[in-house]
Amino acid sequence: MFTVACLTGFFFLTAYALFDRIEAENREAVLISESSDARFEPLENATIHFTLYEGTKVYIVQLRKEWLKIRRPDGKIGWIKKADLEII
Repeated sequence: MFTVACLTGFFFLTAYALFDRIEAENREAVLISESSDARFEPLENATIHFTLYEGTKVYIVQLRKEWLKIRRPDGKIGWIKKADLEII
């Protein structure tokens, strides 16, 4: 009985995490901070690829903890801190 309860709990936690991820991906977002550096990797010390400015619209490609992989309308891709964007 304990095994069934653990498996059920694991299933629901996994389903919730997957739903949260799918809900945010392929959505549009707008930069709400004055500026933000998009990086090649989701790391604070990663190389800066380009800079975005307030009001820039982007598309969310992937989530990773507090980072979002975004794509600009011109196709450039980079990682931005989640706090700098608002999903629309």
